[in-house]
Amino acid sequence: LLSRGIQQMEELTKRYAADGSDFLDGNPKELIPGLHYLGDISGTAVYCFVDQSSLILLDAPGGPELVSFLDQQLGNIGLDLSILKAVVLTSADPKSTGGLAPLVEKTGCQIIAAQADWEDIRGVVPNATVLLPEATGQQFAWLPLQSIPISGFGRTRTAYRIEWKGKRILISGRIPLKITRETASDLEQMSLDRTKITQSLSRLQQVQPDLWLPARPVHGQNANLYGSDWGDVLREIRLSLGLREPE
Repeated sequence: LLSRGIQQMEELTKRYAADGSDFLDGNPKELIPGLHYLGDISGTAVYCFVDQSSLILLDAPGGPELVSFLDQQLGNIGLDLSILKAVVLTSADPKSTGGLAPLVEKTGCQIIAAQADWEDIRGVVPNATVLLPEATGQQFAWLPLQSIPISGFGRTRTAYRIEWKGKRILISGRIPLKITRETASDLEQMSLDRTKITQSLSRLQQVQPDLWLPARPVHGQNANLYGSDWGDVLREIRLSLGLREPE
């Protein structure tokens, strides 16, 4: 037991020396150059990508207070909300879009979302420009998004895979998530389709991200993933829902 514990601590030390302590614990930090974790609002993590004079926000949680939150957090790192070009939505769920309307009104930013969410988005921001993830190549070639449909958890959701600074990054929104007693209970309250969930988890299994950006970090989890970490996350979801492991 002691030998295994010492080995694990040595591995952690090496990882932190290489990648830093990228804990999603409410304290803002730059995870890798150009990718910022801005902290949490209304229990949801806020992330953004920055390239020269362009900023892309991931989801728009909270409410009207999102604008002032971004003004402060961006100002702390020498950025300004005026460079916001688009918001990437993982869902049209109110927890992902609560701050969208005031944000679009203030900045005129565009919205990137799966077409299945467009009707709900129009109900929140009728006059906003909404783009498909696959149609953003010309305007945002520096942020090449690959969408991954997530179904079976009630509302339609979309995850995104991106290659950035030599890292494979997964933007997942509120699903998937690390399983705890609380989050497992939240899953059970959704309208679940276990066949579709199995298909969604199989798609996610193929991503093998180096960094995972969940909307709901659990216990200040590390954004960096190592070894079997990602497989363990998906395995715990399967176990909590009574699903079989893939062959």
